[in-house]
Amino acid sequence: MHYDRQTHQVTYALKNHVPSPGPDSARSATCPAPDLLAALCTHIPDAGQQLIRYYGQFSNVRRARARHACSLPSQPGQSPDSQDECARRMRRSWARLIKKVYEADPLICPRCKGPLKIISLIDTPKVIEKILRHLKLWDRPERAAPSASKNSSL
Repeated sequence: MHYDRQTHQVTYALKNHVPSPGPDSARSATCPAPDLLAALCTHIPDAGQQLIRYYGQFSNVRRARARHACSLPSQPGQSPDSQDECARRMRRSWARLIKKVYEADPLICPRCKGPLKIISLIDTPKVIEKILRHLKLWDRPERAAPSASKNSSL
């Protein structure tokens, strides 16, 4: 690609171009710079637009089915060992992601550096709050209600 400052033209050459019969078989083209920028901008996706589609092994549906198969109770054709292996792989994946984000291994004791074992999961907000209040770690600031004068000006 070459830009000529005097004429404001861009010349670009195609690499590995196999010439085909017809008028569009040129190996290079020249166009005004704004036209080239406009053509390039058509390839930029809108915010939130997904351009890449995954099929087969990489599709979201296949990964969701594999994840769902691990969480199901053992089926008649599935051995308990294969279900345990699947759950073990998922736990390793979870721990790897936590380690990557927080730079701390969640399965290693911070005091003695020994291995930790997950014995349960607490996901009820009231129970979590009760535990954190008991440990004096619950310092969630209470938000004041908005004043009526601010709402009336809208």
